[in-house]
Amino acid sequence: MFVDAHCHLHDASAFPDPAEELRLAREAGVERIVVVGTRPEDWTVARVFAETHEDVDWIGGWHPN
Repeated sequence: MFVDAHCHLHDASAFPDPAEELRLAREAGVERIVVVGTRPEDWTVARVFAETHEDVDWIGGWHPN
């Protein structure tokens, strides 16, 4: 199983079309994706993104610490 264990697909400024990115990842054999929230206000965005996309999980971190 291939897992993308750290990405920021929930960041709309970096990934304006996350559905296309998810499609490409799945086409390449990625079965699960973990989006990483980097600060408290980003945790909610990451969580909601994961809840609304199949095979996507989220974690919250504190960057840059």
